[in-house]
Amino acid sequence: MRQIVNAKEGSYSYYSMAPILFGKSFTYDGSKYILNDTTSAYNFYTYARANAIKDYRYTCFNETGECSTINYLYSYSDSIPDTGEFYYVKDISDGHDVQDVLDLSFITSNVNKKSSIFKRTVEKWYHKYLGSYSDYIEDTVYCNNRTISSYGGFDLSNGANILGVPDYLKFQSYSGSTDSTSLYCNNSTDRFSVSNSSAPLQYPVGLITYPELALASYSNYWNVGTTFSSMSPLLINLLGEQTFLYVKSNGSIQNDYNQTNSSSNNLRPVISLKNNVTYTSGVGSMEDPYIVNVE
Repeated sequence: MRQIVNAKEGSYSYYSMAPILFGKSFTYDGSKYILNDTTSAYNFYTYARANAIKDYRYTCFNETGECSTINYLYSYSDSIPDTGEFYYVKDISDGHDVQDVLDLSFITSNVNKKSSIFKRTVEKWYHKYLGSYSDYIEDTVYCNNRTISSYGGFDLSNGANILGVPDYLKFQSYSGSTDSTSLYCNNSTDRFSVSNSSAPLQYPVGLITYPELALASYSNYWNVGTTFSSMSPLLINLLGEQTFLYVKSNGSIQNDYNQTNSSSNNLRPVISLKNNVTYTSGVGSMEDPYIVNVE
């Protein structure tokens, strides 16, 4: 996801003596953005000022309304009165708008250029412990479902979303709807497997997903006394990070705004056995592992 920053930590000062222009839209002439349908504001850190510009989401953070890269106001939080904080998508370029930013982040064919720490960790585990058993393991789909269910602060049709308690961009697994428990994976870039060049895995291994947890209900697989992360993203937090659904040590399924793929939860890798491999015994714990018959 393109960087989202707190305006207080960016290059812009809230306390500018010149009016800052904000626009509902823009045009792009091939080299610079030009704000359209504008309003201006001084010192927009107060709720009243934020409310006045809530429908004017694009800004160059200057008084001319022209810039080579543009910014998009994502959220305003006023937990401390009159000292609120703006978060914005920084330095959108090449004529792109905020919808383009979302497409480039979650949909386009090259979205999976970098491997997350989750992916690197489970693939390293597979290579160490299961590499010699690959003949018995199926190359199946592991779904990192990034279908958006609510655009939150990225929804230009509802400027009020940026005020007060942050209204995050949420993915399908967050919604709790029937669709969120479907095993179907909509986008090819979310269907990770060894054989999918749009979402490639080095080895046929992934993590459990929310639909699998929901459909299996309560299981010994996740009631193991430790907290671990799933593969299902929940939302984009104020730092532009994806947060993930996870399972607590008591087996309950949790939403957490701060559970990112750099967090310290355990990982429990998932594999799919080929149809000629049969279950013999075990519950999948360290003390009583699954035993299978490969003959």
